[in-house]
This record gives sequence, structure tokens and C-alpha cells, in this order.
Amino acid sequence: RLYQEIALVEEEHVTQYESLMDSTATWLEMLLWHEYCECYLYWSCYMTETDPSVKNLWEENLSFEIAHLHKAVELLKKYGQGFAIITSSIIFTNLGNYLYIPVHKIPEVKWKELGKHVNNVVTLAPEEKVIGSLIFDNKDNEIILFTKNGLVKKTKLEDMIVTRWSKPMTIIKLKENDELISVKRNDEKVLLVTKNGYYLKYYAEEIPVVGPKASGVKGINVGDGEVVGVATSLEGKYILVISERGYGKKTKMEDYRLTKRGGQGVLTIKTSEKNGNLAKIVAVNGEEDVLVVTNLGIIIRTSLKEVNVSARNTLGVRIIKLSNNQKVSSL
Repeated sequence: RLYQEIALVEEEHVTQYESLMDSTATWLEMLLWHEYCECYLYWSCYMTETDPSVKNLWEENLSFEIAHLHKAVELLKKYGQGFAIITSSIIFTNLGNYLYIPVHKIPEVKWKELGKHVNNVVTLAPEEKVIGSLIFDNKDNEIILFTKNGLVKKTKLEDMIVTRWSKPMTIIKLKENDELISVKRNDEKVLLVTKNGYYLKYYAEEIPVVGPKASGVKGINVGDGEVVGVATSLEGKYILVISERGYGKKTKMEDYRLTKRGGQGVLTIKTSEKNGNLAKIVAVNGEEDVLVVTNLGIIIRTSLKEVNVSARNTLGVRIIKLSNNQKVSSL
């Protein structure tokens, strides 16, 4: 009989926790809810029990849980204010989906190990690829999404909270032959660059805030190209651009003049048969080492200290030397 009552209590635990769960709560807040539910359920069993011997057992367990509850309150008072606790991770895919994964659902492995595939937590489509991730730290924050064909949109993090995380959720409605390529935290200014060497830089406030399932607005007119890189004003002092044939340059972010959203863009690098189309851009501080990855899987490391600061619309210099069948694919 006692085992049956214990099983009943555990079943009530699951129901009670599910109804009270807040996906934005910190670990310490969830611990407090957990201990409160334990106390309430053991107290309920104690009050309704008629067998004196069993009632004593419920009383003993209730005293343990009350002690745990006091400890949870103590920890929350000590560490709850101004103490950042990561509760969830948001993973974005090229198909315009996101995975809202509580940290405790991510398998723990040693730092030297490869890790577990995301399919162990949430199943992705065969053609779906991860393009980035963010830590859910403040539901009042906003994110900006960018697609290959030049669409942009802004969404509030609080609109992405889910209580069930068993499948990918839509974060942007994509049009045919389009893909999500980048997700950034909201910033003052954004910079978009196309493979034809054109850029637009404008205030992020020009991007409207819409819900997760909405499509975006035109961020840049890509023409017959596509967006190859995005940066925001606080990510770095310089913009590093590199072409398919290994030519690149480092330019001050402030040298990219402000424009308006939706235009064709302003020339940032002269593309030609010699240097190829623009491959990638990234915001840097100017003294880092960068890893350049080619289409053949070769990784080349170079120091940005060796790359001089150049004007915005120049050809650039050879950053890496490639063979005829090699192209830059990632930076």
C-alpha cells in the first residue's frame, strides 16, 4: 500500500511540475518551485493518511522536504540577484526553423569529446543545417534574422518561448530558394554584403518587429547574387572581406557610410575574373588570427596584423594563395 501511495505522489509530481513550469525561470527559481511542490504533496499525504505508522513516514519525509525548501530559499536570496544562469539555448537552421532547448536536455560530455548530434535532442530534416545559436538570457531582447536572398526581420525572444521542445519551430517564413544565413542580437546598425561586392549599412530600427512565423522585408536588393555576410556595429572595429580567389582587405567599420534599407547597395570591393566574387565578410578588431577554409577542405591560418587597412572600394590584396581549383568557402 505504501508503494502505491508513493507512486501516486510521483505521478502528482509530474502533473504539478508541468503546470507550474516557466521556461524563462532560472535554475534557482525552478529549484524553489520543485521544493515547494514536494512539501505541498507530502503535506497533503500526511493530512489525509489514516494509518498511524504510514502517517509517521509521511511526516518524516515532510520534514526533510521543508529543510530542502529552506535551503532553496537561502540559495535564491544569495545568488538570485545579478547572477546569470543559462537556462536555454536557441539553435537556428537554414530552413528558417529554431530549436528551443533547455540546457539540462543537452547531453554532458568531457571537453575533449566530439559531443552529441542535435538529433539526439530534436530531430532535424535530412537537408537541414545548423547556421548559428544564441543563449536565451533576457526575454526582452530582440534578434535580427537575415536570409540569402536579402530579406531581414526582427523578432522578440519572448515570442520564441515554448513549453515543448520535441520539434523545430518556425522562426521565419521563407520564400522559394531562400535560406536563413545569419541571426544577430539587436544592435544600432547592421551591414549586409552581397557576393557581387555591394553593401548596405543602415539603422536596425528600420527593420520592423514581427512574429516568428512572419516573413521578412527587403534588407538589400541582391540582383543576381546573394548575401554572403552580415555584421553589426558593435561586433568589431573593422570589416574583413575576402573573395573566392583569396583577395581581401580590412576596412574601418566607420568608412562604410550609412544608407537606407532595401537598395541595391554601394560598392565595397571590385570583383573581377582575377579575384572572383566576394566569398565572406566578418567583423574583426584587427589583431586576430583568422582561419580561411577552401572548397577542398583545406584550412589556412593567417594573422590580421599582416593585412593593411584599405579604402572601402579598392580591390584588396592577396591574403592567401590558392591553386587554380581552389576557392574560399568559409571564414
